[in-house]
Amino acid sequence: MLYNLTKRLTNELSFLRKRNDRLLSDYLYLLLLQASNYLIPFLGFRYIVKVIGIEKFGYLQFANSLVAYFILIVNYSFDYTATRKIAIHKDDKQVLQEIFWQVSYTKFILLLVSFLLFLPVCLAYPLFRENIVLFLSTFLITIGYSFFPTWFYQGMGQMRLAALFNFFIKAVSILVIVLLVKKRDEYMYFNLIFSLSQIFIGFVAFFYPIRKYHLSVQPFDCAKTIAWLKEGANLFLSVIISSLYTTTNVFLMGLLLTDKTEVGYFSMGSRLLMALQFLLVTPFSQLSFPLIARKFHESAQAGDRALKRTLFVYSIVTMLTSLLIFIFAPFFIRIVYGQAFPEASVQFRMMAFLPFIISFSNIFGVQGLINIHGDKYFRRVILTGAILSLTLNFLLIPSLRGRGAIFTWYLVEILISFCMFFFYSKKIKAFHGV
Repeated sequence: MLYNLTKRLTNELSFLRKRNDRLLSDYLYLLLLQASNYLIPFLGFRYIVKVIGIEKFGYLQFANSLVAYFILIVNYSFDYTATRKIAIHKDDKQVLQEIFWQVSYTKFILLLVSFLLFLPVCLAYPLFRENIVLFLSTFLITIGYSFFPTWFYQGMGQMRLAALFNFFIKAVSILVIVLLVKKRDEYMYFNLIFSLSQIFIGFVAFFYPIRKYHLSVQPFDCAKTIAWLKEGANLFLSVIISSLYTTTNVFLMGLLLTDKTEVGYFSMGSRLLMALQFLLVTPFSQLSFPLIARKFHESAQAGDRALKRTLFVYSIVTMLTSLLIFIFAPFFIRIVYGQAFPEASVQFRMMAFLPFIISFSNIFGVQGLINIHGDKYFRRVILTGAILSLTLNFLLIPSLRGRGAIFTWYLVEILISFCMFFFYSKKIKAFHGV
């Protein structure tokens, strides 16, 4: 049985490689990029937790959870809509040129909108106002995200240089943190240094394709900006809503619990979970999305076959990731954060099988429904999950704290995965003419 499973997995991976000669290379560079974004910061966490303590670490994660919403605004839905168009028109320079500049202009406008929303929020609420330096230094990272055209690199299958620059700058930022942060009250420098590194990386990643592909500057076109916003509106709304059951748990814990130590424990596990998922799973998802998009562009049958092949590989990868987390949870916590932290280890182990469950919603939702223009179904499912998540978190966090948030997380992800499968099956049958 194990032999047959291994043989089938090898065949499916071979299928993916045949469809894209650069797949393995791109996967490795995406691993490097994700390591820069999610793994390297943990080298700083080990040091920073020791210097500033769990409570201040909780404040850092609270600030990150707020700014995460504005990063979503800046990125909009371009990692899907623009990536899809780039993948389809990658050999047409004129179209690439237009997409690059119009999407970039739109992101800069969204950056300005984000700041105009962020500042009043920080000034209006005492908790934010009292920590204004921390929140402002954390918000600076949105500038870097506004410039970094991840969607362009993904669509073109060219992640190599972006990954290398990202890795180098993030590694240097860790060294700077160790040199600068020496006292408990200097904790806000951690987020500031990473924000500045993201800005630098964003500038480099933005100007590189302009030079490499000779993308002449195009005039700003308000009508095209509006068109991009309209095209991605449903998907963007879905992404925003989905954040209500992914990143909002940390934000709600920061609001509902006076003891930020509890926020720190939950953040230790949740951030490490996301880091392992982004490192081991997300690169595969990012590379398969444009591949599946092209297959669905050919025909519904071809896209459905590619999606099912991807599901087989993806589910095995995520199950192995989940087993790895469950078995070695205390070891990971101790290695990353420098101490045992029993409560953080328990919560991290409780989260172990979330990557496997999430893989089904990703395949049938992001890879499936979005690529067959089932955005409205996607949005409805995410909205239902978000409402359930907010309701249960408000009820459970005050009494059960982090464990209540984990229970809610599981319940919502199971519901969403089932609904994504149901609506994808329904829509793909219509495409097949059944």
